[in-house]
Amino acid sequence: MNTLSETWFIEGNIDFESKKYTVLAYLQRVNQFFNEKKLYPQLSDVIFHYNNLVNFKQNKRLLQNRFPRRLTGVQLQKLELLYEEMIADDELMAEIEQITHFA
Repeated sequence: MNTLSETWFIEGNIDFESKKYTVLAYLQRVNQFFNEKKLYPQLSDVIFHYNNLVNFKQNKRLLQNRFPRRLTGVQLQKLELLYEEMIADDELMAEIEQITHFA
């Protein structure tokens, strides 16, 4: 595995174990280049993929915060309202979340 596509974590079969081996094979190849003191273009590619995953997670969180929530209670000691998510992640999104967390 020489490179990863920009959206490798949501392409094809979305399976945690499969994507885990994909990213580990990629990082093993990058590590070989690093051991040979060849940083370009692998380092910039790793940084790109890291930023891509961080942006995906941030955008997902921002989108989730925009969905309506149901008030479930009040904590008077902390002066805060407790909410429940009305729209929960499905299995596919949970799998993607697990993949991005690992990567």
